[in-house]
Amino acid sequence: MSIVGYARVSTVEQNTDGQLDALSAAGCERMFTDTASGKLARRPQLDAMLDYVRPGVGGGRCCRRRRRSTRASCATAASTR
Repeated sequence: MSIVGYARVSTVEQNTDGQLDALSAAGCERMFTDTASGKLARRPQLDAMLDYVRPGVGGGRCCRRRRRSTRASCATAASTR
């Protein structure tokens, strides 16, 4: 089982370096990133990550950004693997 992470920033002027460092420190082996406003419903890399952790695809745990801080929170993804 692998640990998967997701990071997002709102504008191209921002960067995900701090979030990716925190996810890496949490043990994430595969990370997905998006640059998208919080009001936009479309986040292609979030969709890709969710597809990856769905049962029968990649399985594993999902680490994701919490609030606007660089702290990562880990939650067990639903998996029947």
